[in-house]
Amino acid sequence: MTAQLLPAEPLKRLPWTRRLAARLRRSWAPPTVVLAYHRVLPQPGRDPHRLAVSVAAFERRMVWLASNANFITPAELIEEVDRPRSVDPRDGRPRVMLTFDDGYVDNHRHALPVLQRLGLTATVFATSGLIGADRSFWWDLLERIHFAPAGGGRLQDYLADHTRLRGMPPALRDAELTDRARAAQVDTLAPDSDRPMRWEELRDWCAAGMEVGGHTRSHPLLSALTEDEIRREIIGCKLDIEAELGRPLRLFAYPYGSHDAFDERCERAADEAGFACAMANRAGQVRWARSRFALPRCIVRDSDAEEFATLFREWCRP
Repeated sequence: MTAQLLPAEPLKRLPWTRRLAARLRRSWAPPTVVLAYHRVLPQPGRDPHRLAVSVAAFERRMVWLASNANFITPAELIEEVDRPRSVDPRDGRPRVMLTFDDGYVDNHRHALPVLQRLGLTATVFATSGLIGADRSFWWDLLERIHFAPAGGGRLQDYLADHTRLRGMPPALRDAELTDRARAAQVDTLAPDSDRPMRWEELRDWCAAGMEVGGHTRSHPLLSALTEDEIRREIIGCKLDIEAELGRPLRLFAYPYGSHDAFDERCERAADEAGFACAMANRAGQVRWARSRFALPRCIVRDSDAEEFATLFREWCRP
C-alpha cells in the first residue's frame, strides 16, 4: 500500500474542468474536523501546556458540538479519505471526530461517562509501552521535578527543559529523568489521577463503543530516530495493542504531531504497519490533507466556551 493524495487522483493531473469541479465539490461539502483532546479532570491544576479541561467544560463543549455539528466515527472518516465524494454536500453542518492523545486514565474515568450520556464516540491514541505500567508520562515527571520544593518552579525553565528532552532518545531521556527524580526525592510512579490507562480500562473503553489508535511505544520525537527505530515504535505499538485487545487498530497519531515531529519515513512506517490513516497536530480540514498519513487535527486547549466556539468555526473555514 502506498500513501495516496486526497482525492486519490492528484488534482494537478486532471483536466482543468475536472480540477475546478473537484475543488468546488470539496468547498461545498461540509468540513470535516478532527479534534485532539488530552486530559479531562474534575478540577485541572497546574497545566504548563494548557491541555487539560474540566469535566464541566468538556460536557458543555460536547453539548454545543452535538447541536452544531455531526459526530462521525473512524470508519466514516476512513470512508471520506478513501472516497471524498461520499460526503453529502446537502448537509451543511460540519463533521467532527473526537480523539484523545496519550491514554490518560481520566479519559476513562471522566470523559467516557460524558460521552456515554450524550451518545457520542471517541478514539484514544494509546502509548503501548506505558499501558498498565503506572509510570508517569515523562513530561509529568519532569513537571514534578521542576515544581518540587527544591526544583525552583519556574515555568520558563520547565518549558526549556521539555524542549531539550523531547528530542532525546527515549532510553537516555528516561534515564536522566530517573536520576533527577531520585536526587529531587520525587517518585517516578504516577499519582493515580495522572497515570496511563491499564489494559482492563482500555477494554472497558472499547466495550463502551469507543476506539483505540496507536501512539507509538514510548512517545518519542519520531523524526529524531533512525528508520529502524521508527518502525519499531510504530509497527510495534500496533502489534502490542492488537495482541492485547484482539481488535485491529486503524488509526495512528504521531507524538507531538508538529511539522518537525514526523517525516516521510514515519508516514511510510504507518503505511507499512497497516494503519488506514495517521494524524498530525495542525489546524485544518481532512479534505485538504496532502496525504492519508498526514491528516490534520486541531488541538483543543483550555479555553472558555466563547473562545472554543470561535476556534471551531475558524477550523471549519475552507
